[in-house]
Amino acid sequence: MDLSGWLPKYIDEQVLQYAGSVLSDKVMFGTDYPMIHPDEWLESFAAHTDYDEATQRRLLFENAAEFFGL
Repeated sequence: MDLSGWLPKYIDEQVLQYAGSVLSDKVMFGTDYPMIHPDEWLESFAAHTDYDEATQRRLLFENAAEFFGL
């Protein structure tokens, strides 16, 4: 599941909760640029989530790297 189509402040709280727990290995960030600039999305992500550093790394980098075999 990709979260970038919505700013985190508009994503349902339950979706964010599941993304950071039971689905943390199934969710990744992908850009929706130019609709939402990555800087704006990441600022909203930081302001509206309380994921630990390991979960942030999985959602923002590691899951995509594994998916694409990088």
